[in-house]
Amino acid sequence: MDFRIIYDITGLVTRQSAETPVGLDRVNLRYAEYLASHYPDNILFVKQKGQQAVLVDDGDALALINYLDCSWSPDKNTSRYKDSLTFRIAHARMTDPDYDSFFSLPFSERFNYLLHRDMKNELGPEFAWVARFPYLFRIAYAFIGAAARWPARLLVRTGRFIGIYSRLHNWKVASKIAFRMRSPEITLRAFINKQNAEARGTKYYYVNSSQFVGLSLDLLERLDQVADMERIFLIHDLLPVHYPEYFISKFDNLLKKRALRILTLHPHIITNSKTTKQHVELFAEQRKTSPRSIVSMPLGVEEHFLQRPKMPEEKKKTPYFMTICTIEPRKNHLLLLHIWRELCTRGMKNIPKLYLVGRRGWENENVVDMLERSLPLKGVVMEISDVQDEDLLPLLAGARALLFPSFAEGWGMPVVEALSLGTPVICSNIPALRESGQDIPDYIDPLDGKRWMETIMDYSRDDSPLRQAQLERIKSYQPPRWEDHFANTLGNLLPDFENTGSDSRPSSSFRPQVIGQN
Repeated sequence: MDFRIIYDITGLVTRQSAETPVGLDRVNLRYAEYLASHYPDNILFVKQKGQQAVLVDDGDALALINYLDCSWSPDKNTSRYKDSLTFRIAHARMTDPDYDSFFSLPFSERFNYLLHRDMKNELGPEFAWVARFPYLFRIAYAFIGAAARWPARLLVRTGRFIGIYSRLHNWKVASKIAFRMRSPEITLRAFINKQNAEARGTKYYYVNSSQFVGLSLDLLERLDQVADMERIFLIHDLLPVHYPEYFISKFDNLLKKRALRILTLHPHIITNSKTTKQHVELFAEQRKTSPRSIVSMPLGVEEHFLQRPKMPEEKKKTPYFMTICTIEPRKNHLLLLHIWRELCTRGMKNIPKLYLVGRRGWENENVVDMLERSLPLKGVVMEISDVQDEDLLPLLAGARALLFPSFAEGWGMPVVEALSLGTPVICSNIPALRESGQDIPDYIDPLDGKRWMETIMDYSRDDSPLRQAQLERIKSYQPPRWEDHFANTLGNLLPDFENTGSDSRPSSSFRPQVIGQN
């Protein structure tokens, strides 16, 4: 059977400048690696650009996968590593922002986005110079960029030229990358039409592991006119649907609409947990639709979380706890901050420190006020917005426990990663975390502040009986593996590997050595 696998690489393309990955980035990278290594002769990479799905050059796509795998790894291989600007100069075809998506937002949101977001992470390291300008300049920059498409394009190209020239002092290279004409791109529909003209009967499998990022669903539906296509979506959670009170209403409505449109395409659905699977089934039942199939399989843990790192000496002296998550309402940071404030005002000796690892999200004014204005918390609670894995691993390994008092979750990867490292976990007794933590953590109701405080105080002691008991339970913990995830998901949904025509099965550890080639 002749077939093609269409992997939607939009999510990775938009994150190529991110210095540290979020959980979704790790998942996208593993899916891209798996498909590229197992179906090298059948894979097509596509991205959303404007109102079209365009093919991404294989060399560019493999170089992006290789670059992100290296730059996000805690053990950087210097023979493979390229800095972000070097990579983007070599693969400039993937650096244009999605203007259509940006200008579909209201003006106020476009303005606030440009004003408050770090352009270095959004548009590339060459835009680091923007942050050094006075605030009034940034206001003018944001206003002009949000006004219309043509000034936005001019600002992006001019900004890219200035940033590259300031680092390389080579105006020819800066001009070539910033202002050169792009070569014509092949749309996915045009490719399928060409294939049909040459040989009919090709089966297509569209794979999206980004859930709410990727090709237009209307466009995907229209492709049914020219292609025999099955669609596979990985759904990470439907929390905006079932817990809208924790999310911004505008985005909440957009995500609901996309979730419904995904289901009306009757795709194969992969979920990361039984909890998410139940949420999808409930949502589908309420909307009187259903996926073609649905399977639940935990996501794998990264290999570097399976080896306990060496602890810095200074971290051994003072006990500390940490939590890893975006600062947003459902994560329940206020509970932890109130507990630490109470510990400080009680005059407790040797108060353990608390590390909040994660970026600031939405509707978190109360948390931000406490972090910035509460005097007792100064020097005791530390906020870390960006931390790479080489720094996160020893920090997590040395913690007395990971604290995770969430009200709602789809899975709970930080819980899995902590337990894989051998670090105890104290978390909410909600279904998703009970599934990811198995029988290992100490589970507490997220509203039971008194018990959270008592448990934290117990874990602070060197002779803590609760912590010692969990350390014994951790010895039996079995982390989920990526091999099992793929064997029970894509392995059952895509054609057998033996039918691809390859002579041997590639290693599950994909390491394409093509970075820098163009």
